[in-house]
Amino acid sequence: DTENSWRKGELVYHVAATLTLPSGERIVHGEQGRVEGITPVLGENSVQVRFSRDAISLPPARAAVELSREPPPPLAGGYRPGDELYYTHVGLVTTEGGRFRLEHASRGEVIGPATAPSHVGKGVKMRFPAAAWRGSETELSQRRDVLDGSHVLPALVDKSGGGGAAGPPGLADLYLTSVSREPPPPLVGGYVLGEQVFFVGASEMAGHGSLTADCSLSHGQLGEVVGPASSLKRATDSVAMLFPGNARFVNCRLS
Repeated sequence: DTENSWRKGELVYHVAATLTLPSGERIVHGEQGRVEGITPVLGENSVQVRFSRDAISLPPARAAVELSREPPPPLAGGYRPGDELYYTHVGLVTTEGGRFRLEHASRGEVIGPATAPSHVGKGVKMRFPAAAWRGSETELSQRRDVLDGSHVLPALVDKSGGGGAAGPPGLADLYLTSVSREPPPPLVGGYVLGEQVFFVGASEMAGHGSLTADCSLSHGQLGEVVGPASSLKRATDSVAMLFPGNARFVNCRLS
């Protein structure tokens, strides 16, 4: 659609992810609105659309992908915008701001369809609170000191007061296999997230054995329990651990 194709008074649907406005009002994915007209904004003829709680102006390029005369298709997995799901996986999550650690068992909100090519039709887009994000891949790999407190890195805080300039954007496309309506089960061995335990196995160099080139293990090193083992073969006797200097998690067998 072009800017001239939108007609005043016609009904349209918001087909992008749920949008939170500066006023705090939200325009939900799939919500219907009415075109109020074309308004000059910063040199462009933006489309003015009135939704139930507020109005927005969209430049032509955004209107072409965020508005539709037809309702959007159902979300993958039968989920709906606003559904609250738990993150059941362990790993680094790719966001618009980079790769970040999303804490296992964090609860977030479904805000629309996954748009990353690898996730289209296989996942949903979710928003998580700032406290759910535990550091970027770079920050994790550069951490060298002994753990202090209950986390390798403190929860990221958005000091900008805006939309995540000081941390991750809070939005992520997640596969259906890594989310659930129910919280994940307790960890094996009675361990809990954030618990600090020592590695009592033999030291291993990066790139040796089962370790990748960016991970190493040192006997007696203190690490953090970050979730269940990622391997089904290790699910009953291991937990996922994060050690200082490692950006990736390591499955460690319980002693």
